Amino acid sequence: MVSINNQIEMDQFSYTIAKENSIILLKLSGRILDNEQTSKLLSEVNNILSDKINKIVLDIENIEYINSNGLNCFIQLLTKARNMGGDAVIVNVPEKIQNLLLISKLNTVFTIKDSVDKANEILTNSL
Repeated sequence: MVSINNQIEMDQFSYTIAKENSIILLKLSGRILDNEQTSKLLSEVNNILSDKINKIVLDIENIEYINSNGLNCFIQLLTKARNMGGDAVIVNVPEKIQNLLLISKLNTVFTIKDSVDKANEILTNSL
């Protein structure tokens, strides 16, 4: 695994980025409240994405709270991956966030899986 790990903390939001083959693993934690928190994450992912590195796994197991700004970040990540010929999968979704994804109908837009391994399997075998 090639690692491009960064950890940024802003108002209780943090993330790490790791890259393995064509897959970017984003581990998010804390509270996603505004665009300022996610802009650096989006910029860093944008710098990594290419035709060969175009799949994203969003591990949100440690997300405590998310509002529309956080959902917008997820949509932007999915759009960037798909524009590069890849896809994005959300994994380890806490129950509160699962309910929000259902209410917003984003569960029909994203592939949602129980584990990083299942997401990697889908992304590796699909695109």
